Amino acid sequence: IIHECDLVIDNDSSPSHVATAFGIPTIVLFSQAIKKIFRPYHQEKDQHFIFYNDVNCRECELTKCNDRICLNFSSDEVYTQALQMLSIKKTEP
Repeated sequence: IIHECDLVIDNDSSPSHVATAFGIPTIVLFSQAIKKIFRPYHQEKDQHFIFYNDVNCRECELTKCNDRICLNFSSDEVYTQALQMLSIKKTEP
C-alpha cells in the first residue's frame, strides 16, 4: 500500500521508513524522539520534512505531561507542507 502513495504523513514510526525506502516523500511528526537518531535513513533534502518541537522535557516519553507541547503542530502547517510536497515527484530508490 505504501508503495502506491504519493506522500506519507506519519508519526515517528516505521511507515515513514518504508516510504523513504520506496523513494516516497514523507512528512514525519516527531514527538519525544530525537530526530537526529530516528529520522528516515536516506533523506533527500526536498523529499522529507520533519515537524519537531525542541522542548526541554524531551525525555518524558509522553508519560509525565498533560499538555504534550512536543506535539504542538498546526494542522495548517502540516497541510501547507503536504501541498508543497505533493508537487515533488517520487524518486526511485
